[in-house]
Amino acid sequence: IGRKSNDYQNLAQVSRLTAGQIHRYQKEYSAVRKLDSASTLPPQTIWEAASKVWDELEQTKKPPLELWQAAYSQFRAYQQENLRVCKSLWARFDLTSMAMGIALLAGALLTIILFASGFNGDRGEIAPGLCTRAVLGMAVGAGAGLLFGGMIPVSWINSIVFFSGLSGILGTLSSFAFTPSKLQAPLPTSFWGWICTIPPVLLCIGFASNSFTIWEDEILLYMLCSIGALMLASSLRLQNPQERLLGSWHSISFIVLTRLASLSRLCREEQMPFCRSTYYASATSSTSAWWQLTIPFIIAVILPSAIRDFFARTKNYQGTATLWLGIAFRIGLVLSAVYWILDAADDNEWIPQISSENLKNVRVFIAQAILAIAWAAGYSAYLYSAPFLGVETETPAPETEVMDPNDPMSAMFTPVKPQQRKKLIILGYANTHGTRYFLLLTIWALVLLLLQKPMGQGTLSLCLLSILNLLEVIDANDLRNSPLGPVTLALMAGFYFFKTGHQATLSSIQWESAFIPLKTIKYPWSPMLVIISTFAPYILCALAVPAIAFWKVPPRTPGLMNHVAKGLAIHLVFYAAIALATVVEAAWLRRHLMLYRIFMPRMLLGVVVLLVVELVGVIVGLVGIRSSIRSVAEVFGWGPLVEEAPVPETQPVVPEPAVATETSEEVKKD
Repeated sequence: IGRKSNDYQNLAQVSRLTAGQIHRYQKEYSAVRKLDSASTLPPQTIWEAASKVWDELEQTKKPPLELWQAAYSQFRAYQQENLRVCKSLWARFDLTSMAMGIALLAGALLTIILFASGFNGDRGEIAPGLCTRAVLGMAVGAGAGLLFGGMIPVSWINSIVFFSGLSGILGTLSSFAFTPSKLQAPLPTSFWGWICTIPPVLLCIGFASNSFTIWEDEILLYMLCSIGALMLASSLRLQNPQERLLGSWHSISFIVLTRLASLSRLCREEQMPFCRSTYYASATSSTSAWWQLTIPFIIAVILPSAIRDFFARTKNYQGTATLWLGIAFRIGLVLSAVYWILDAADDNEWIPQISSENLKNVRVFIAQAILAIAWAAGYSAYLYSAPFLGVETETPAPETEVMDPNDPMSAMFTPVKPQQRKKLIILGYANTHGTRYFLLLTIWALVLLLLQKPMGQGTLSLCLLSILNLLEVIDANDLRNSPLGPVTLALMAGFYFFKTGHQATLSSIQWESAFIPLKTIKYPWSPMLVIISTFAPYILCALAVPAIAFWKVPPRTPGLMNHVAKGLAIHLVFYAAIALATVVEAAWLRRHLMLYRIFMPRMLLGVVVLLVVELVGVIVGLVGIRSSIRSVAEVFGWGPLVEEAPVPETQPVVPEPAVATETSEEVKKD
């Protein structure tokens, strides 16, 4: 409006030009979209009023300043009204409900962090109190939400849910107030603690960038290889030669398997043209290539043998393990390979003599047989089998003392020493808990492999072997109490999620997995199969968290359940932090053009993954832990699984064979 701030003539002319462009666009847009008059009438009324003022200006030879101001005000009002109408057509966000949800997620994250790293005591002691106070708090909060729901601008349901969740969090936090001496700052205190804090923090920050979110799979690959390199460096510094060799070998194997899994890739649209899909036969196909059909057969040959070698190294390939890994597990993998051969034959019409309906019937029968092997036979073996131990009897030969015939003081007859007592050698004592619990992972692995395409079966098998490598490295470096295991497993879950043919997009969901063991959609089984197929790496890695505390520890290790609870809590902290970060960043970027293509799908993935991992950890994992510990305790007795105070190790009692006449001496071997 000029230097003197009174050039309203120029301002009115510019405002009329802008308003005229908007008016022409709205006229054409309304005609094409056939909008009703209710949305177009208010702006049209203001436009007509502004046009009258402008006509009056044109008819006046020397318009006064007030008339130019009036014209500018009318055209400005027209632009503001158009903006209001457009905003009403845009997506509208309930900021109050969004803030309430973020507050609940933040409170839950704080609670889990305190339980995982801020409490320096036996978590088994406070667990009942935590649950009781949480339930009572939720009940009180629900009543408060019902009472005060009308005072805040949200629905009654939202009010009840918010106050119930908030009161439950406060009730849980109040349990820590009764043990102030055991509270500590939840900050890293070791090298590995800081190293394991960096990846989740970087991920939480990076999800505010669309480029970072798009290339998340490559970033996770870099993080896992970096952790593998650090594990190798730590293993090379070990003084024990055997542990140094074992830790170094498994660290290198971890890196190699991770790089090998990175060859499987399903590109999303935003990654083009810098990405090439290898998960299917081509970038435009949804079927496997012919060479990919050989992968399930290779898995059936190699995977059971590889797991057997880990068991045999500690002499735990005994009893039920030989039947499951050597026979049932391998048969299930072979049947899975046959299933995908028949699926490809049906898609490509390789066997025209057999109808598609008959091939479908055979495939469904094979898939149901695999599920029966895993969930019926496998779980029966897991729940009722004894620890994987072997017993050998060793009878030492009688020893005689050679006498000197020239010694006058020697006895007349060569004395014979009494025969030594028999020795019972217990094989597999050192890794009783670890191998017994790992059977649960192989049971679920059989189901998860069935629900994956051939390329996904290959990467998921690499994930299972990488878990074993990680367990061996943690044991060699004595890092069970560090967050290395739970955090690395969380990174692996995210990485292998992308390598099993998925992306943080709805279009990458493999809906056909619902029809692998079924002919038609059946609730709730069909949605359950899709969920299991989609989140298979997260399920497998969540089940592996308790194995960190179990792997290669004596049967009566003190505080075993405390270490399991801590590991699961750290694992959940990772996912809770990701869920909170993605929710906050999606809320902050709610007007971003890529909200519904990048940020919102990643937010939904983070929240759903948190729920899935919680269910798996609480229901499947804890039930499996109970069965595993009970099985071991029936042989070695119930040791101090909760107390942290060291308790002298009690020698296991093994009955002597009926022919023995003396008490046996026991010898335990790995």
